[in-house]
This record gives sequence, structure tokens and C-alpha cells, in this order.
Amino acid sequence: MFERKITPRVAGDRLSIAETLLQGSSLWHSTLLDLGAAQCKFATIAANMGMKVTAVDARTVRKPSKLHPNITFVHGNFLEMDFVPADYDLVFMFGILYHLTIGEKQRLLSKFAGRHVIIDTHYCADDDPNKVEEEGYEGVPYVEGPDMQTMLANPKASATCLRSFWFTEASLGRMLLRYFSHVEKVVPEHYKNRTFFICRGEA
Repeated sequence: MFERKITPRVAGDRLSIAETLLQGSSLWHSTLLDLGAAQCKFATIAANMGMKVTAVDARTVRKPSKLHPNITFVHGNFLEMDFVPADYDLVFMFGILYHLTIGEKQRLLSKFAGRHVIIDTHYCADDDPNKVEEEGYEGVPYVEGPDMQTMLANPKASATCLRSFWFTEASLGRMLLRYFSHVEKVVPEHYKNRTFFICRGEA
């Protein structure tokens, strides 16, 4: 895994970092799939750059009442949807990977293996006292909520599972390299143990 040092317009701000990454990409006049789009803030940045965006989210509570004309919003669980990866030049997975189980991460990443994907995710510290090993990966189990009904009412919780798994950075990198030949970690981190990863190329 490589590191890419960037200087965003506003240090530490996720929106500014995403904008900087898009400005440095040759794909920003193309098509984007934004998974877990929430308020569509990242989708709007891309749409303002001329990209045609499909924004997907399992909830509509945070969806803006008015969307940029370049954005098509799709309501649903992205894990249950059949995407045609070739339809999209770029995929955003911002703030979703750490809300998934190990199996769900594998299912999602395998859908877009080898494509150009930008991920923003948390990972646990190597010295976390709750660290365990599951399915060959190290990380920390995280309880998302008591039941699915409660979680679906909480826009900041998982929409797919009661218990997610936060990888260590090393385990996250190892999984990403199963599906992509080239993975870059964006530095500096915008939050402790959270940053962007740029993935592309068939493994």
C-alpha cells in the first residue's frame, strides 16, 4: 500500500479532501456511483464538476429536498442491488465500510473489484484492548444497535447489520489488496484512525 500526501483546500475537512481528490483525477467529467450518499454533499461536489452521479442510500431522512440536476437518487440497500460496474467510472464508499460485517465488506468490494474506488473509513488502533481476530482479520467488533428497527431510525448507524467489524489498518489494507492491485492511503489522516483510500486496478 502506498501513501499519497495531499493538501486540501481546508485541512482536515472531508468535503475539501474529496474535492481535492476529484480535482486531481482524470475521471471528474465522467460517471460516479456514490454509495451511502446521506445528505448528498459529496455527490453535489462531483455534480458541480460536471459528473453524472447516481447517489444511493438506504434512508431518505437526510436526502436534500432539492438535488443538483446531475444527481439521480436511488433509495435502497446497496448490498442488495445489482450494479453494472462498467456503467461507472468512479465509485465513492464514504463512511460505510466500517458499518459492515467482514462478509458484507467482501461482498461490496467484490462487486467493484479492479474499478476506480475511493473509500473513506475508520479503522481501529493496533493497541486497542478489544482487538480480536475473526476470519483471518484483526479488528474490533462494534455493536451498531439493539435491533434493526432502531438502527434504521438512526441515520448514523448501519442499515445492514447489528454488529459490524472495524479492521486494523493492516487488515483493511490486506482486504483491499485482494480486490485492487493499487491502493493508496491519503495522508495526513483527517481524523484519528480515519482517512481516504484510493483503489484501482485488478488484483
